[in-house]
Amino acid sequence: MLVLALSVSTLVSCEEDEEALLPALSHITADDFAGTVSGKGWRYVESHEIRDGRICSKRDYWDGLIGGAPVNYAFTGDSITEFIYVDAYPIKGYRSRKYTFDEGTNGLMSGGDEVMRIVSVSESELRIIKHEASTADGEPIYVYAVYRAMTPWELAECKAGYPYDLDTFDDDYPRLPEQQRLTPGDFASLAVGRGWTCAEAHEMELSGRYKADSLQTSGAGLKPVDYYISADSLTVFGSDPQSGAPSLRSVAYAYRANGFYLETADKSGFRIVSLSPDEMRVVSRQHDYAAGRTVRLYCVYRRMTADELSGKFTTDSLNVKLLADF
Repeated sequence: MLVLALSVSTLVSCEEDEEALLPALSHITADDFAGTVSGKGWRYVESHEIRDGRICSKRDYWDGLIGGAPVNYAFTGDSITEFIYVDAYPIKGYRSRKYTFDEGTNGLMSGGDEVMRIVSVSESELRIIKHEASTADGEPIYVYAVYRAMTPWELAECKAGYPYDLDTFDDDYPRLPEQQRLTPGDFASLAVGRGWTCAEAHEMELSGRYKADSLQTSGAGLKPVDYYISADSLTVFGSDPQSGAPSLRSVAYAYRANGFYLETADKSGFRIVSLSPDEMRVVSRQHDYAAGRTVRLYCVYRRMTADELSGKFTTDSLNVKLLADF
């Protein structure tokens, strides 16, 4: 962590000069810090890059930067929550962890790492030094940052606006399996002439990821459709959105091997992620009439038995449109 000269006593604002001395660290006890910040959220105001260990730039660190955003904080007892924008997806999420306060260095510690160093804190303002990023050469970039206390309403809004738990993100939203390369011959030999019933369905709200909770166990009203694939047509088995009665419809398709998807005139086709003699994994779109929205689904299909497929075709049907346009 950055070593600070505690002997610096003159406070010169970064807003007043192009470069300015960092303010000295205030003497803060662990109890004083916890009593001041606990139960509050802290919203970013400004930050300035530190140079040579003691100089800060007048320019705000985030001015002109693309693909990131400053972190906001909240404290509860001995826990700190960071509200973070993750550009890779992009999502806004949070991460909570226990912390301790080192009275010798004003360091806020968690898991053996220094999260930030406290310069000063009051009921309305928090000033810190933190590691913000690294250069292309791996050199650390530290900033001197100013935060203000949020109102209770702002804190509630912040929590609602950062809904993803980043500590459990990979478990809550697993990645799709690796795309299997399927030639027209693979498709014809493994998919054609077979019925496929949905054994597992997950909503997708992030690129390349799906919700771990399946539609079948989450209580969602949307029921995924089943399929029969012939050499030239796709038959969709579903239910009438008004009556709930079983229905089916058939539409011509073309298999596009360059994108591994079934293309139909009404755009009710789907992309095949992987395919084996008894299992097909697909990404599709289906309209949820009850909720009035179209959702992307990741579905695991198993091959129907002959009796199951026969039963599908003998059920009365209504020929209704079940899938919304892509």
